[in-house]
Amino acid sequence: MPFLPDVNKKILQDRLKALNLTTYKLAKRYGKIRTGEPEENIDPRRFDRTVKQALNNPDASSLKTLEALIKAMGGKLMISWDIHEEVVTGQKIVDFDEAEEK
Repeated sequence: MPFLPDVNKKILQDRLKALNLTTYKLAKRYGKIRTGEPEENIDPRRFDRTVKQALNNPDASSLKTLEALIKAMGGKLMISWDIHEEVVTGQKIVDFDEAEEK
């Protein structure tokens, strides 16, 4: 089973309220993102169950569903790695403090 992020449903539900959206309108936005069709062509009933399930139990939803739902509410899903490596190509790093002493 793939790793899915731990998403607190309260965060999603609070965002829905803050945007003053109904699940009907959110399902239209979600459908537009998932299908690429214009929002006016989307039948929200097609996505209503998926949207409601994701809002009520995000941990049981797929990453693809959560990403589209978050995007439909004006957000983005980000991944942050625990190990950070600085990679610089085609540049020279100059320490100006060290250069002034010479």
